[in-house]
Formats: sequence, C-alpha cells, structure tokens
Amino acid sequence: MDIFKIIEEKRDKIGELLESNKSILEKADIEKRDLSEDETKTVDQNNTQFEELRTEIERLERSKEFEDWAKQSSHESRRIEIPEDKAGEGDENRKYQEAFSKYLRGGVNILEAEERTLLMNNMQEVRAQSAGTDSTGGYTVPDDMAKKIIVAMNKLGGVRDARITIIPTSNGQDMPFPTVDDTGNTGELLSENSQAAAQDITFGSKTLNAYMFSSKIVRVSLQLLQDSAFDIGSFIADRLGERIGRVTNTYFTTGTGSSQPEGIVVGSTKGVDAAGVSAITYDELNDLIFSVNAAYRKNGEFMFNSNSLKTILSLKDGNSRPYFQPDANGAPPLTILGKKYVINDDMADLGASKKAILFGDMSAYHVRDVNDIILLRLQERYADYLQVGFLAFSRHDGKLMDAGQHPIKHILNPAS
Repeated sequence: MDIFKIIEEKRDKIGELLESNKSILEKADIEKRDLSEDETKTVDQNNTQFEELRTEIERLERSKEFEDWAKQSSHESRRIEIPEDKAGEGDENRKYQEAFSKYLRGGVNILEAEERTLLMNNMQEVRAQSAGTDSTGGYTVPDDMAKKIIVAMNKLGGVRDARITIIPTSNGQDMPFPTVDDTGNTGELLSENSQAAAQDITFGSKTLNAYMFSSKIVRVSLQLLQDSAFDIGSFIADRLGERIGRVTNTYFTTGTGSSQPEGIVVGSTKGVDAAGVSAITYDELNDLIFSVNAAYRKNGEFMFNSNSLKTILSLKDGNSRPYFQPDANGAPPLTILGKKYVINDDMADLGASKKAILFGDMSAYHVRDVNDIILLRLQERYADYLQVGFLAFSRHDGKLMDAGQHPIKHILNPAS
C-alpha cells in the first residue's frame, strides 16, 4: 500500500471541496446576499467531508510515523521512553522473545526446559513487583511486543493525542506527587537595614495508583496459530493495544477518580457558562481561552469530540462566512483561534449540563503506565471451537495535577 499516494488523492479531493465552497461564497458576496438554504447545506456538507478527509490523512500520516518508529531500536515519543530489554539484554532478550512466540503458538507443553525456565523466571519477577496481581499461567510480554501494544494504544488518539505527561513505571506501587500553589505570594521591596518578612510555602500531594484493566479475551483459530507465516505476536499486540487503549481512554476522559482514574473532564474546572443548551459561540471559545491563567494559556490546547468540531467549523460571522476557514491545502484548520485542538470522541456532545469543550495546558494531566503487561493463554477453554484464547492485564492511572490554579477549564452548557 502506497500511503503517500493515498494521502495525495485525499488532498486532491479536499482541493475540489475547497473550490466548491469558494465559488459559493464568492457568488453570494458578489450578489451581496446571504447564502441560500441549499448553498448553506452544501457548504456544511463540504465542511463535514473536510473533517473526515483531514482525520483520514492524519491517521495515515500517523500510521506511517508508527511504522517508521517500530523499525527503530528505541522509542522516540515526545513524552516517554519505554525501558529497553525488560527480559534481559542481547542474546538473553532474543531467547525470551523466541520462547514467548513459541508459547503463543503451542502453549507451555511444546517448550524446552530452558525456555520454560526463562519464561517462569520472568513471571516470578513480575509477580514479586506487582503485589495483588494474579498472573498464574501467564507471562510478561517481550519488550518488542510491549512497544507494539503502546503503539496500538496511541493509534486510537483521544487523551493520548494531547501533550499530556506519560509516566512509565516498572511496578504498580502508589506514586505520590507533591503539588504546590505559590502564585498568591510575592517577594518584597526592602529599605536599607530592614528585616525580610517570612512567607512559608504550602505543599499538597496527589497520588497515582495502578488500576487493573483487561483486554477481554481474544480468540484465535488453531489454523492461524499453526501457520508459520502468520505473525501471531503482532496480531495479538494490535488487538490488545486497541482494546486497552479504548477502555483506558474512556476512564482518562470521564473517570470519577473513585477506585478508577480521574478523567480529564472530571478534573477540569468551569471557565465559561455557555448561553445555549446545545450550542457554542465564537465569543465563548475566546472567553474559555482567557479564563485560563496566562502561564497555562501559552501552551494551551482545545479538546472536544468530532461533533463539537463540526459545530465549531459551522460558526459564521454576520456575513455568513465561516470564522474558521480551511487551510492552504483545503483541509479544515489545524487550530481554533490560534490554538491546536485534539479530537477525543469519548467526550460528550454539546448538550444540557454537558462539559463538551476543554482548553488548557494538557501536560498537567498525568497518565501512568505500568509496563509489565501479563498475557494468559487459554488453551482448553475453547478447544471444542478449535480456538485458543488470549487475555491480557495492564495497569494504568490518570489524574489532573491541579495545585489550585486550574490549568484545564471547560465550557458548561446550561441545563435548559
């Protein structure tokens, strides 16, 4: 598949849609009139296609980036670095990967004694580190497979698409974070021979836990497992990563923080009250930006779902012209009021009492990934279907580290 060719074809289509909108808007401007109902419908439909094509292009470009990344020996994310060679270094790590792949295909019974010992030793190490984790019968995935799972999780976007802070740890022990808000205190001007005043700093603390998530069971036919050309490791990694990525994004977005991660929406504070129950205005978007402290506003990003973006792109001025015009390539703008935005479809649509639009410094939201992912092979359970089940457990937490200055705020729609 030539990704570059597909991207160019989609950009050409965007150019056609742009020309269509341009001609409609210019005609109405020349005739000094508002857009007709049919013209407005066409422009809105074009805008929707703009967004769909832009999303597809971004997904293809991201897929190419992930493909290049996977070929490298180390992870080069802008936010995290995955520890190298968890099961050992050099030849030891290669042996572990080969034993694990063999285990995926045929189970423990086909392993040599040395291979079985290698997997067992690694399992015992993780069990000692991860108190409370019942990993009997399962083994930690090799480093390369762990990387593929992280890539699959990142492909889904959402919260992880923002410039959040990601912290990988090798165990699941509670991780306390000190917080401090000293913004209300200032220094002082002293006259000659004057004594300096005292002003203590007040510290707080927030804790990142490690909540257990499951991929649910992935079933694979024996025929596929026996096919030597079938890359079972990559297949399992993609499925597990996608499933864990979906469930964790939901909790990273709207989790209550009680016996589960605190979602970024839940952790945010109100910045603006919207006037409409299921609508938004240009001024409200601008007010949201300036409701955030300047220290956090500088690197601020918007976050909302696809439907909210469609509504924002439909906003028009008094001359029925969209506030947010397509970019030079014909795609919808990559910024709103000069600020980048992230699409997170686990966020609510605009509606009564909804917090559908966020803005702020997303790096204040911390995600913790416990790198030891346990994979179980369920051989007997689906034997009558000639299938083998695979089940993964992964531990994560998320929390907004707000020391009191509210780095991320939302627009609140009224109840009625």
